[in-house]
Amino acid sequence: MITAEQYQDIQIMQNTDFENTITFADTHDTGDYDYRVIIAKDFSSAADITLTVGAGLTKTGDHVLTMTIADTVTDDLADNYEGVWELVSKKTSGGKLTREIQGDVVVSPGLITVADF
Repeated sequence: MITAEQYQDIQIMQNTDFENTITFADTHDTGDYDYRVIIAKDFSSAADITLTVGAGLTKTGDHVLTMTIADTVTDDLADNYEGVWELVSKKTSGGKLTREIQGDVVVSPGLITVADF
């Protein structure tokens, strides 16, 4: 369970679907917020991946948000990609942005390809 301003590193296996389930404290109702995730090489770089509610982010419960990245997208990331990510929320009724989670991202390439079968 997270409260605001937590840190979480993620590892993505290249060419596979990625899923990360984020559970908020009971006082945080996902229905009251909009969300955005950015993955980039560093905090001064343009986004390599952007996720929004309905496009990679799903409110799967009153206090749960699920982040998904399709295998076709993870395959486009460079071998041994290293970067950063953050999840930001904003109250749907207006309000300030809150950085809920941030961390490092590492992409691990695979060893076996379709040609190996």
